[in-house]
Amino acid sequence: MEFIKIHVNGNDFVVLDIENIDLIRNLNIKLLADRHLGIGFDQLLVLLPIINGDRKLVIYNQDGSEARNCGNGLIAIGFILCNKLNKQYCQIELGGQIKQCNINDDHSVTVNIGYAKEIFYQTVDLWHGIRPFYIDLMNKHAIFFAKDDFNLELLAIEGEVLEKKIHPDGINISVAIVESENNIKLKTWERGVGITCACGSACAATAYAYNAYHSKNNNPIIIKQIYGKTKVELTKSGILITSKPTVVFYGSKYQSQ
Repeated sequence: MEFIKIHVNGNDFVVLDIENIDLIRNLNIKLLADRHLGIGFDQLLVLLPIINGDRKLVIYNQDGSEARNCGNGLIAIGFILCNKLNKQYCQIELGGQIKQCNINDDHSVTVNIGYAKEIFYQTVDLWHGIRPFYIDLMNKHAIFFAKDDFNLELLAIEGEVLEKKIHPDGINISVAIVESENNIKLKTWERGVGITCACGSACAATAYAYNAYHSKNNNPIIIKQIYGKTKVELTKSGILITSKPTVVFYGSKYQSQ
């Protein structure tokens, strides 16, 4: 089975472009995701043929659970498909919605990740005196705005307990530090993965929460994560995220045990 290993700011993926989902029914995703015993990845991105659009995308986390959305995954797939199909844009079906991805002159990719469908503010302190903002972008996010890097490091230690405390089915948790009006530092605990180097939908959720709850209209906002930056633009047609993917290697005939 042929695959592509690709990452966006360190958020890494294995991509399979197959004809039928049955081809991976017996795939041991946990083993495949293991960084010592398998290929290693945050998410497995499975592309399937569709009639209306270029491909359907199904996303699996490290733990084998299915993810409803993945901003960086869409950027990675947009890059692969635009180059494969020799097009400037492609359309990907995800969760019953069509997502458009555009490849830019600098080889970055812009994705319309959609609208924030549900948003509310926690009225009590939940974590070290910080009240979270909840954003729904097909996947759920809890955003904590902190004042220093100490909370970024605490997330790596306390993320698993905090996730279970917030939502029994899991939730993406991010700690954000506002460095300037248009620049935010971010660290994310991803549902089904744990600490991740980057999360595209978390970038979108953070920018949206910052503007909505701080009475701001900053646009674009640059989100800085461990290995790179993501530009977020809030528009009437949806939230746009832009970043640059990197193909790591191509592989074939990997047999999961």
